Amino acid sequence: MFVLPIVGPGGIGKTTFTQHLYNEDRTKQRFTAMVWVCVSTNFDVTELTRKILKSLDAPESQGSNIDSEKFLIVFDDIWEHDVSKVTSTKRFSKAEWEILLAPLGTVETSVNMVLVTTWFPKLAEIVKEGTNQVDLYGLDPDDFWEFFRQCAFSDTQDYSDKEDLIEIGKKVATKLKGSPLAAKTVGPLRIHWMKILQNEEWLKPNNGNDSIIPALKISYDNLPFYLKKCFSYCALFPEDYEFDSLEISCFWDSIGIIDSSGKNGKIEDIGSHYLNELYDNGFLMKRDDTKYVMHDLLHELSQIVSSQECAYINYSTFRADDIQQSILHLSIAIEDKYTGNFEVQMEKLKKRVCIKNLRSVMIFGRYTSRRIANILKDILNETMVLRVLFIFVMNLPNSVLSNFSKLVHLRYLKIETPLHGCNDMCVPSTVSKLYHLKFLDLQSWRGSHRLPKDFSRLINLRHFFAE
Repeated sequence: MFVLPIVGPGGIGKTTFTQHLYNEDRTKQRFTAMVWVCVSTNFDVTELTRKILKSLDAPESQGSNIDSEKFLIVFDDIWEHDVSKVTSTKRFSKAEWEILLAPLGTVETSVNMVLVTTWFPKLAEIVKEGTNQVDLYGLDPDDFWEFFRQCAFSDTQDYSDKEDLIEIGKKVATKLKGSPLAAKTVGPLRIHWMKILQNEEWLKPNNGNDSIIPALKISYDNLPFYLKKCFSYCALFPEDYEFDSLEISCFWDSIGIIDSSGKNGKIEDIGSHYLNELYDNGFLMKRDDTKYVMHDLLHELSQIVSSQECAYINYSTFRADDIQQSILHLSIAIEDKYTGNFEVQMEKLKKRVCIKNLRSVMIFGRYTSRRIANILKDILNETMVLRVLFIFVMNLPNSVLSNFSKLVHLRYLKIETPLHGCNDMCVPSTVSKLYHLKFLDLQSWRGSHRLPKDFSRLINLRHFFAE
């Protein structure tokens, strides 16, 4: 088995380069099983194994079946274990890497391949096996200018006679450090190029010599106001989250970004248009025909620009003192492991932030700890004006499901339950009292499919998602 690391700074094109290899016809002919796994900062061996098996449509108890395949597995965006930015408790280590690959290393064939994309040369040294790593750098100046020019002028006939504009464009391009991601976001902003050159963002300290955050921030600053709002609220979703057009449109509408008065078209059409505008401006990438994803540097930028209103926190290591007191939207990434830090910091957060004024609470991840469930329940008990609630609920007496009746302002409710052991759970009757509810998502509900008898009272319900 070969392990090939592809190494380079953020925005340089590691994922795009690997996608081209992955989608090549020759690659598909060579391998009978192909899996793409987004890793990011949380190197959880169990969860990564589940993702692999899910992609192979294999039961979790039959992980060794991959031994019969000629496989290609891509682990995209693995983070080094000792980087201060990483907040997950499940970090990359050589020992964990070996555990992850153990079922794959028993295959006696030379055609199996693992590709790894990462920022970190030290990590590449640990994982590489049977081959040298591939190092990606910024494009050469001439090649980068050609790419930048195509990003800037792709929708025009001919700009060869605009020598002044071309000269300004070349000066802008030299500031972007050969980064394709920066070219895609800054290139289309032709009318702002002079202002971009004079922008003080270039003078601010950043995350190292290769950081393109200043360039991305300048691109953000020149977005229309409504796209700035759309982009900034994407900070509430996890890294590598796949944005579905309808889901994100419903979310934007629920927090008041989309005008749903009926004068400007349907919510779905407006949201889809906004998504496409963000994509055209380089702020989103297409995963397939229906899904969009955000580059991790742009996700970082969204958290920076929205920090006064939004907080996306990691359950195990966040510090309440780092959260702005003015936030109105709270998103929590949960891990299935209780830590005392979460309880302590949530108590501090309740004193620091006015919980009753929160407009959104979004829980991502599953858990089995009753203490976690009770902490989240206490938070929700204090909310008064929630518009959006994404929640995972356990099958417990007096769970958070019993407290929905007071959430009378709720526009968007998404409930997820455990995969097993909740067949007797019922959709709470109090849901029928949420008269302002527009969007109800029960696609991950594993309980009883019987709806409350007064469900028809939800006269404002526009979309009901269920399996």
